[in-house]
Amino acid sequence: MPDAAHAAAYVAVRHYLRAVAAIGGLDASLINQEMRRAPVYFFGRSALLRLDGRLAIDLSLLRVKPAPAMHGEWDHYEDIGVIHAADIYRQLNRTGCTLAP
Repeated sequence: MPDAAHAAAYVAVRHYLRAVAAIGGLDASLINQEMRRAPVYFFGRSALLRLDGRLAIDLSLLRVKPAPAMHGEWDHYEDIGVIHAADIYRQLNRTGCTLAP
């Protein structure tokens, strides 16, 4: 079964290809601008690629299910909440990134 690394690679390539299609060319500077402008769609959640290169996305908080509650080979986790991106990532003006506004 695909894991988080597979999903992240798929989403990154899809986002890049959408940026290429949106600008209609391969100019790296324009692709970079488009990738940071457009939302990143990560399996039902929308995220933003920040100026410092981080993908600011809400994360699922999961708990491992006890064995009797599992209903299938890949049914290991129970979704118990969401941690919002604003609570995870430092604000750009506090990162030390020279690209921050």
